[in-house]
Amino acid sequence: MLRMVDASEDRSGPRWTLYDDEDLRARAPLECQDGSEREDKGGAWADLGRSSLAILSLGVPSFALRKSFKVALSRRVVMSTLLSLLLLRLFWVTAWSVDHASASTSVPPLPAYNLPDYIAHNAGPYTPRYRLHDFGNEAHVSADLPRGCSVTQVNMLARHGARYPTSDSLDEINAAYAKVRQAVAANPKLVKHTPLAFMTTWNVTLGHDSLVDFGREQAYGSGKEILAKYPHLTKKGVFIRSTSKDRVLESARWFKQAFYGGKYPIPVESLPLPEVVIPTGSDYNNTLSSNNCAAAEAAPEGDADERWLAVYAPPIAARLGSYLPGLNLSNADVPSLMSTCAFETAYYKDGKVPSPWCKLFTKSEWEANEYYEDLDKYWESSHGSPYGRAQGSGWVNELIARLTGTPVHVSGSVNGTLDSDPKTFPIGTNAPYIFADFSSDNNIAHIIAALDILKDKKALSPTGPPNPNRLFVASKLVPFNTNLVVEKLSCSNRRFARGAEHASHSGATDYVRIVLNDAVVPLRLDPCGRLGVSDGLCRLDDFVKSQEFSLSGGGWDEACTIRS
Repeated sequence: MLRMVDASEDRSGPRWTLYDDEDLRARAPLECQDGSEREDKGGAWADLGRSSLAILSLGVPSFALRKSFKVALSRRVVMSTLLSLLLLRLFWVTAWSVDHASASTSVPPLPAYNLPDYIAHNAGPYTPRYRLHDFGNEAHVSADLPRGCSVTQVNMLARHGARYPTSDSLDEINAAYAKVRQAVAANPKLVKHTPLAFMTTWNVTLGHDSLVDFGREQAYGSGKEILAKYPHLTKKGVFIRSTSKDRVLESARWFKQAFYGGKYPIPVESLPLPEVVIPTGSDYNNTLSSNNCAAAEAAPEGDADERWLAVYAPPIAARLGSYLPGLNLSNADVPSLMSTCAFETAYYKDGKVPSPWCKLFTKSEWEANEYYEDLDKYWESSHGSPYGRAQGSGWVNELIARLTGTPVHVSGSVNGTLDSDPKTFPIGTNAPYIFADFSSDNNIAHIIAALDILKDKKALSPTGPPNPNRLFVASKLVPFNTNLVVEKLSCSNRRFARGAEHASHSGATDYVRIVLNDAVVPLRLDPCGRLGVSDGLCRLDDFVKSQEFSLSGGGWDEACTIRS
């Protein structure tokens, strides 16, 4: 067997030479306690050879005596040295792990629907948040902190928890339901032998707009999660902002209840309020609900999702209609009935008992329906919208102000009155280290576009076929309770600190990292360079440069002014 020994005679560092066991034994016989020599029977030298290789595999340099082992070593000294090195290595690994490993062991599990992933993860924006690993065909970026880095500030942007359908969506669901009930009533014997047999006994009445208990659990769990992930940043508490919309505001309150160790459940009226509640509506500047872009509010709804609906829905409507005579479903009925799966599951037994509608559709049908929801968010609110980036630019300006400790650049949806008051928008040394903003899926889609992240090279096609490796997937980006976290990091590791324009007095360099639903976002932003893609890290000053679009006004006047 081949062994490695130190054969260097200079001071430039160890060089290694390969010997086999016979050569090693011939070079240096072992010395007994009485001073006599004895032949090694494959014991001590073999042990030393194995141990040397073990040390090399651990990354610890071997300090075996030089001069080709002509100096005899006692077995006790050798083993003592090896044990010391191994303990040193173990200490180093443990220290690194405690300081830098993910806190996932103490993070509470996320509430989930009792459904297969091919259903639960293909419900578009009605999907419950789940922990992501990566995005599309982007290489996975480890969520563990790089060695020598620590998080110094957290900016969380969250969507409210699971809710009932909106009133408009509920009307559409009820209209489709009425068609099914009418066909069931007309065919009482036949329906028992069809997949729609559950309709003879299933009777769930949905509300509209407000949170369901599953959503309350999600919001409460987010508070516990942030507390568990960033315990070293909690001494100044958390600064929470919310819109005035009921489901958003209640989510913020449950988050705060959990963050400060409050119990669940309690009456909603007993929950603590966030620090700032910003009114919604076109008359208010509100970065968490950008409704003051006049051109966007006046624009007719696009047809990208409707064009895909015409492709994927007809076969599904025909298949369901074949179960019962007289069941004539339209294309629009299909996504309404499929969304019923998520809404009923979230409401009924808090996600533990699935809606029977869920199993009526195949894996490929669920994937096609996901793409329908993706197209709606992409073209109406995000990268494909002519207004999306402008509408999200205000929040980006607030983010830059927090990261740099400088006043907010007021433009677009920024509320200059609130953001100029340290009581309603604290920055700098007196500010907390954790900020939590609560918003909606459309507004978060605006902000993703403004940040210029997770942007597909080719726009999503309204006629398909769906790219299975696309970056923009609504169920991943804006599910119920989505968490977009922008971390500010201080890194002392020379790999990261080298070449920084601005470093702290300690020699560390500030970086930015974006984590969306537990997956680190690769930052394909030119100023961030290779490190942005490989590690999801961008020097703070470079990140600021990458957001020049928002800092220069976000194209608000061009995008949001109604042209005559």
